[in-house]
Amino acid sequence: FISYAIFGLITYTFFYSYADLIIPFLFGIKYIDTAKYCKEMFLVMLIFPSVLLQANVIITLKHEKLDMLCNIISLFINVLLCSVGLYYFKSLSVINYAIVSSFFVFHIIQDVILVRKKIAEISHVLGFYIATIFALSSYYFLSEKINNGYLFFIVWVIIGIAVIGRRIISNKKSNKNQ
Repeated sequence: FISYAIFGLITYTFFYSYADLIIPFLFGIKYIDTAKYCKEMFLVMLIFPSVLLQANVIITLKHEKLDMLCNIISLFINVLLCSVGLYYFKSLSVINYAIVSSFFVFHIIQDVILVRKKIAEISHVLGFYIATIFALSSYYFLSEKINNGYLFFIVWVIIGIAVIGRRIISNKKSNKNQ
């Protein structure tokens, strides 16, 4: 799960940092304003990888109908938010945020299912949301202070060094205990 969450954070922070460069490069300067929508669209990557993992766990537990119900609820929320949102706001942002919101609700429903089945613990579920909110808030704050192009590499190199360092320390501790 942690690997999926990190993958989602890396993907989102990459597009958040580089969409303003990538979109005009790929599609031309007249699409420069489209980068905003690309950033919104990639918000879903914060939860999409773990949604897939949790769906696979639920299906493996032989609860295919429950997973399908989650999908139907997610679809309903998406269509409802798009319909209401587009009625009031004529913007692609409405669709992007409707998709993110429906996946967020889907993820929460899956969390409830997995906690009730004693596959996950509430502390892990809350830890995921708190860590994601903290990581995003920190990244947004730092993006105001540091150039996004550099920020992405700085943040992920530091995290990479911390993860590798933690593994080295834990390997040394386990070797001493043997």
